[in-house]
Amino acid sequence: MNQQPLVVTRDTNTFTLTRIDERALVTLGRNAVQIEEDHIFWMQWHSHRHQPPPLGLPQFFLMMCQRFGDSGTAFDDYKQSFTFPFHMVTRKGETTGDYFVLIEDWKGGLNVRVYRRFGKPRKDRSAWVRPREEEFSSEDFHFLVSYLDGYLSSLEEAYRPLLAKEAPDFLHRVDSTFLLYGYWKGKPFEHQFEDCDEYDRKRAQLMKKFGDWKQKLVADLAWHRVAHSTFTIATVRKELQRCT
Repeated sequence: MNQQPLVVTRDTNTFTLTRIDERALVTLGRNAVQIEEDHIFWMQWHSHRHQPPPLGLPQFFLMMCQRFGDSGTAFDDYKQSFTFPFHMVTRKGETTGDYFVLIEDWKGGLNVRVYRRFGKPRKDRSAWVRPREEEFSSEDFHFLVSYLDGYLSSLEEAYRPLLAKEAPDFLHRVDSTFLLYGYWKGKPFEHQFEDCDEYDRKRAQLMKKFGDWKQKLVADLAWHRVAHSTFTIATVRKELQRCT
């Protein structure tokens, strides 16, 4: 993985996310424990009342691929369709923290999981640990998710005219929620079904229509790869000018 890290700044604190491959993820996962999930936050995030609405899955996936390379393959393909693993180093004052992060979908919506790394095996075998305020608090997590959504939304908005003409076609499915989504001829789509038979028929039709899109997607993404450690609209406009 040769993409530049994403540096997220909150006040005087920084969270540096570096894309890693799955071999590195296995190494980082040793002696790591997941931070306790904030279910109330995710309920509010996925609520229809959330304003502004989060970026749709088709756009989210495509922008993640643009910025960070293709999805990994280590995910539950019944409930998920992508995963992007990162190593994250947090710095708050003189305190640093060592984590890895999985940015992924889960049953048709965004999900972000954070794991804290320990230098040696822990005596406590619990499956969860609480956030450490001095390293990466619950509020820091909320900020990170919102920042990522805003970052990719701004990127998608700046690229939209070009994507309408040249976005690569792709199709993802999430069988657990009867969801089909992707891009076709420059336009994002999401189709969710209540009936399993209707979903299966539509899925078969679209899979035949799209063919073997995965190899083509990776090749098509090369022209608009963004490789900057910090993000501004000016950066995207400069990249667009270079590409066109």
